[in-house]
Amino acid sequence: MRVNGADLDVLLSGKERSLAVVLLHAFPLSRAVFAPLLPTLEAEFRVIAPDFRGFGGSPVGPEPVTVDLLAGDVLGILDHLGIRRAILLGLSLGGYVALRAAEREPRRIWGLVLADTRSE
Repeated sequence: MRVNGADLDVLLSGKERSLAVVLLHAFPLSRAVFAPLLPTLEAEFRVIAPDFRGFGGSPVGPEPVTVDLLAGDVLGILDHLGIRRAILLGLSLGGYVALRAAEREPRRIWGLVLADTRSE
């Protein structure tokens, strides 16, 4: 998926017309870390699981990768898919990305699920 000038590898699954859950992985992992959760989540939600730039199937690209850049990618994915609001589930680095996305566009975030993430 082309978002913010980057080619991101994004898993799309589950119920397309349901509330979206975006799965944001930890460093140095990929979206594959969420594979055990997929059957349960797909039964109820629209699941979106990107590989961040430089991880899994997404190339790093020319720009320095920052939490702010990754948060922009997450919001860009939602824009690309026409999703107005979503739940963001973030693990470690993914949690920081989720928090930054929520800071930037709080009305677009229906909820946050954060693991191994601090608010500082």
